[in-house]
Amino acid sequence: MARNGLLVEIANASIEDPSGRICDVIFPIVGKDKLAAIVKESHAGRLIGAYIR
Repeated sequence: MARNGLLVEIANASIEDPSGRICDVIFPIVGKDKLAAIVKESHAGRLIGAYIR
């Protein structure tokens, strides 16, 4: 998880507790589905390059 660590942690925290700034700022830009896909792919051991670009 070294390369994807921070992105995955942000995505996971956003999904687990989407109140406040998450709902107001992150969800409108990224969306909950994309965040869930980032977390799911990290658990599968894949690099998340497509989401970082």
